Amino acid sequence: MERPVSEREIGEANSLLYSRPGVWAAWNLTHTASIHNHTYQDQDFLSYAWRFLKTAGGQDTLASQNLAHFLSGTGISKTLSLNQLFQQDGGVTKEFNVKVGAQIYRTEMAYKAFKRKDDISLEGFLKSDLRRYADNPHNSPTDFKKDYGPSPGPYDGHVEVDQKAFSNQNWKNATGGLSILWTYLGSSGTGAYKQHRVSAFCLKRYKWHPQEWRNTKLVHIAAENAKVPSVDTFTRSAAMDASSMGARTGVVMPKSGEIKLGSETIGHWKDEGLTRQTIYNPAKEFLLIFPPVERIIPVFVPTSKVVVIG
Repeated sequence: MERPVSEREIGEANSLLYSRPGVWAAWNLTHTASIHNHTYQDQDFLSYAWRFLKTAGGQDTLASQNLAHFLSGTGISKTLSLNQLFQQDGGVTKEFNVKVGAQIYRTEMAYKAFKRKDDISLEGFLKSDLRRYADNPHNSPTDFKKDYGPSPGPYDGHVEVDQKAFSNQNWKNATGGLSILWTYLGSSGTGAYKQHRVSAFCLKRYKWHPQEWRNTKLVHIAAENAKVPSVDTFTRSAAMDASSMGARTGVVMPKSGEIKLGSETIGHWKDEGLTRQTIYNPAKEFLLIFPPVERIIPVFVPTSKVVVIG
């Protein structure tokens, strides 16, 4: 089966022009031995990246867990907490509050400028017309549907949180950029003390982007190629077999076993005489599901002129 990313593209990404120190140098280390095939080398590189995503003390993080889950190939969705994301990442919280507040502010300004003849209340106008004043999405409708499906449910606005907005590296590595959808629930207070209540939810497809230039491009390439693994067959010589621990001690060695990253099983191996086969699971994308949570949004205070989209 043909690998999604060709050797030519890999060579370009691994050139001196784009190569980076540290974890990215592992590609050169894991892809120099000719005794194993490309899949084995890709997986060796991804295992190195998985260890890089763990804490300094070797503990799993959400980022390392998500990579391992992707490589397990089960495709089972994972449920995460938006409240936890907001609590742990001030950058995401600020981005969400500002963009939601700005959209509500634009709608309020439109209500004052173009008040309808039926004398609808401001609250009624917000609940019926907020969607008209949403930001234009960065992602194409096709990409949006890939992440959210044909119908994510009713919503009034979306906040596209780019990776540069994250202040928590673990969350950034775990999810990448997010499009958080929200619906308006109501407001309370007046003037500077006004607050808005919204319900926020998010779906994100965990996937990799091997065609985009970034410092982690080689990891993205290896992860994409992990979707179509091939069986690695390694034949030991009789001398190598005789020098093994089992041969020296008389211990009966297992003939097969699982390959694990943390709590996830990403493949298995089996020995047949002097031949070992390493079989990796085809990696599979999966959904990260953030169920709806209620959030309080402070009133938006414009620092520059806000354009009303009518």
